[in-house]
Amino acid sequence: MRGFTWVRLAVTVAVLAVLGTTAGGLAVAQGGVNLLTNGNFEAGFAAHPAGAVANGWTPFTIPAGSPVTFGQGSGRAGAGQTLAGAQTYRAGIYQLAAGLTPGTAYQAGFYVLLPDAGTSITPLIGIGPLGDTDPSAGIIAWSNAWTQVGNWRHISITFTAVQSTASVFLRVDQGSAGAAATVVLDDAYLRPAGIGPRALLPLIVRAYPRPTPTPTATATATPAPSPTATATRPPTSTPPPTPTPSGGGPIPYWDPRLTQLNVTVEQNPAARYQLMAAFITVNGSWDDVPDWARVYDVPSFPERGGDHHVFGLCLDAQGNVLYQKGFVLSWPDGAAGATPEASGWANLPIYGGAYYPDQGQSGPYRWATLNGNELRGVGMPYNHHVSFFAIWREQAAGTATPTPTATPSLTPSPTPTAGGPTPTFTPSPAASSTPTPASPSGWQFAADGIIVGYPDCRRTILEGTIRDAAGSPLAGQRVKVWAPQWGQAVSAPSDSSGHWEVLVANAPLAATWQAAVVDAAGNLISPIAGQMYVPQTSPVTAGIPTSTDCVNGHQRLVINWRARQDWPDFVAASARFLSCEENHMNHNLYIWVLDHEGHGLNNIYLRLFLPGGAYTDERTGKDPYKPAGYLDFPMFANESRSVRVRDYSSDLVENLSNTTPPVIDSCGGNAWGHYSYQVVFQASKPLSAMRRLILPFRLFEGGP
Repeated sequence: MRGFTWVRLAVTVAVLAVLGTTAGGLAVAQGGVNLLTNGNFEAGFAAHPAGAVANGWTPFTIPAGSPVTFGQGSGRAGAGQTLAGAQTYRAGIYQLAAGLTPGTAYQAGFYVLLPDAGTSITPLIGIGPLGDTDPSAGIIAWSNAWTQVGNWRHISITFTAVQSTASVFLRVDQGSAGAAATVVLDDAYLRPAGIGPRALLPLIVRAYPRPTPTPTATATATPAPSPTATATRPPTSTPPPTPTPSGGGPIPYWDPRLTQLNVTVEQNPAARYQLMAAFITVNGSWDDVPDWARVYDVPSFPERGGDHHVFGLCLDAQGNVLYQKGFVLSWPDGAAGATPEASGWANLPIYGGAYYPDQGQSGPYRWATLNGNELRGVGMPYNHHVSFFAIWREQAAGTATPTPTATPSLTPSPTPTAGGPTPTFTPSPAASSTPTPASPSGWQFAADGIIVGYPDCRRTILEGTIRDAAGSPLAGQRVKVWAPQWGQAVSAPSDSSGHWEVLVANAPLAATWQAAVVDAAGNLISPIAGQMYVPQTSPVTAGIPTSTDCVNGHQRLVINWRARQDWPDFVAASARFLSCEENHMNHNLYIWVLDHEGHGLNNIYLRLFLPGGAYTDERTGKDPYKPAGYLDFPMFANESRSVRVRDYSSDLVENLSNTTPPVIDSCGGNAWGHYSYQVVFQASKPLSAMRRLILPFRLFEGGP
C-alpha cells in the first residue's frame, strides 16, 4: 500500500481536581449527604489479620504486609480508626464510593489526631477518579495540605468526578522508627463541594484501560438497547453480545448502508484486532443509525455531530477500551494517524474523497487500528457528508498471529562517579512476564505519566509502580537508579502491587537522578527517565534533582512505568513537574528532543497545542547558545499546552498547565500562573529509519 505510514500519537487525560483546604472550606464540607459508608466510624469494626478495621473500609499498606496494627480507639466524639507501628510505614484505609455525578465537584476529607510533636508522620488523602483500589497507582491524586482544628488536623481534597464511582484513600506515612506511635482517623466524608474549585489535571501520558459499566443489551440478532444519555463516554464494550467471530468471519454488527456505499472489510484472519461493528451517520444525524448503534450516541461524545469524519474504538479481549491504541487513515498518496480522545474514540476528519457508488466506485480512504483489519472504500459518496464509525476487538488468546519481538539493542548503563555506595548488581530472577514486542531500541517499558516530587525531611527515596501493557500491576521487575553524587543501585523486584522503590538515604540528599527499568542482567529496557543532552563542557549535570532543602526542593520522586506494545518514532521518555527550588516563579516548558542514543537533535519541529485546537510550531536548536535538541517555550498566564513532535509519529504529552499543576506546593517558587515542566522526547530508532508524517490534505476539488 503506497505511502502508508503507521502512526501513533498516544494521549490520555483523566480530569481531576485537587485542592488544599481554603478559607470557609470546613463549613462547606459539613453540608450535604456523606457518600462514604461509616465515615464517622460509629457503625462498628470487624476483625482483620492486621487488627480491627472499621466496617465499610479496607486496610492497605505500602508495600503490602508492612508491620502496621489497625485498631479501634477514641475519636473526636466516639470511635475512631487507629494505626500504630514501631517501624517506618505507609498505610491507611480506603473505600470505593458510589453515587457521584460526572462533572460535579466533590470534596473529600477527614480528621487526624497525631502523636506528640517530634514524631515524623504525614497524613494524606487521595482520590482514585476511576475507582482504583491500588494506593500505589500513578493516577491516584494525593494532597497533604491541612488546617489545624484544635488538636486535630483536617485534610481535604477537591476533585471533579469523571464517573459515578471514585475511591477515597486515608493514608498515614510514618517516616522514622521508634516507639509505636498511635494515629487516630475520624469523621471522613465525601460530599458535593458546593464551590467552584480550580480544576487540577493529573497529567497522564498513557493511562491504563478505564473500567466502565457494560451497556444493557439483549441477546437477539438486532437488539435495541436504550440510549445512554447521561454517560460520560461511550460504553467500553462492544454492542450487544454476540459470539466473537473467527478472524476473517462475518462482521457481527454491520450497517447495511455501508454495503450500498461499496464499503468493504479486509478479511485478514491474522489481524490481532478484528472489526466487530461499523455504521455511518449522514450530515451528523443519528436518526437513521441501526438500533444497536444508538448506544454510542451520548451527549459528551466529542464531535458526535461530525459530518465527514472517521471514528474508531478499539477494545481488548475483555471489552476494555485500549486508550494507547493507534489508528491510521490512509489514502493512495499518504496517511494520517490518531489515538483515542478521553471518550475512547479516535477521530479524524475526511477532506474530499468524492465518489459515485452507483457507478461501481469506492472511496479512496482506508481506516484501521494498528494490527487490525481495514475498513476500505471510505469517502464522501456523491460528495455528501458521511461519517464512518468502526469498533475493533482483540481476538481471544491463541487466535491471533503473534507479533515478532525485535532483538534488543541495549544501552550500556552509565558509570557513576565516586562518592556514593559501591554500585552492586544482584542477579534478579526472571520477571513474572516479559512484555513484548520490544521497540527497535530494545525498550519494553516507558515512563507512565508525569513524574512528580514531594518534600520529605526524613529521607530521600525514588519509587513508583510498574504495570503491564493492559494496566495490571507487574511483579518481578526491577528499576535501576543512579546519580553521580551518590552511585547506583537496582531496586528489589516489584511486589504484587507493582510497587518498586530505592531508599537512598534517611535524610535529604542533593543529587541528580536518572532511572530506567532493567532486565535480570541489569541491561536497560526502557528509555532513561531524567535524561537530556548536556555537552561534556557544561557544568550542568543531567537528571532529576533531589535537594537538601525539604521545603522548596524534593526528596521523594515518583516514577511510574508501563509496558508498551506500540512504539512511535518519538517516545515521551519523561515529563516532569518542576519543584519550587528549580522553578523560581517561571511558567515555561523546557523541552528536549534526543536521538535513540541520547544526543540532542536540532531542527526538529514541536507542535504545541492550546486547548481549543490552535497551535504553535517551534523548532529545537533555534537558540544557538543552548545545547542541541533544546527548546525553551514560555507560556502566558492561565495557559495550558500539549506537545508532540510534529513531523513524525510521536507521543503527545497533554495539559501542561501553569495554573493547574499535578500536585500542590506550599513553598516559594511555584504559585498560580507560575508552574513549569520539563519534557523529553527520545527517538525509538535512528532518524534515517523513520518516515516523516504526511499530514492530511484536500484530495479532490468540490470537497466541503
